[in-house]
Amino acid sequence: MVRENVIAQLANLKSHPSVRLALEQGRLALHGWVYDIESGSIERARRRHEPLRPARRPSPRLRNAGPA
Repeated sequence: MVRENVIAQLANLKSHPSVRLALEQGRLALHGWVYDIESGSIERARRRHEPLRPARRPSPRLRNAGPA
């Protein structure tokens, strides 16, 4: 149920006009993550019809991100 909710919420965000515009212009990327606290595993979904799959390692953008 958690996985389905993450996918549904990504779809909801993509339907918002300002989010849709930023996505189309390449100014925004959405990522859905599910963390299983028991196993410590992380699954991610990034593309429209991509199922959640195990995350391998942080992207270079996340590793090099400084404080906001």
